[in-house]
Amino acid sequence: MHMLILITLSAIASVSIYLLDKSVFLHNNTFLYSILGHSYETQHFYLLAYLSYFSAFSPLPLFLLGLGKGLRPLYAAGLLATALLGFAIVLFNGLNSYLLYSTMSFFVFSVFGIFILVNRALLHYKTASGEVIWYSSSSLLRDF
Repeated sequence: MHMLILITLSAIASVSIYLLDKSVFLHNNTFLYSILGHSYETQHFYLLAYLSYFSAFSPLPLFLLGLGKGLRPLYAAGLLATALLGFAIVLFNGLNSYLLYSTMSFFVFSVFGIFILVNRALLHYKTASGEVIWYSSSSLLRDF
């Protein structure tokens, strides 16, 4: 049960951070337009400019989960995060081409890269005496 909560929270955090800089929530938003009035376009531009840096941190919860708990919870959280992103886009924008583009780009750049990086980071072997030898971190950079 504890692992399921960690998987769900990391998937939700990753998708939430990714969606902060996307205009999914702000595109054609009549609620924001009624509050901001004619300055909506200017406020919308500045808000997106400030939030555009957050999507670089969207893989962080998945990365921390993978390094802390292993590969299987990471795989589950990555697939759940991709499904949650697709659901959020359908909920706020409906079915359109943006759904496929955004979901696939999130999976390739935020999830699949973390799968490979965590897999390579967790590689180790045991010697005959039982000592654990980790592969060097330079091999991570070499593989990418």
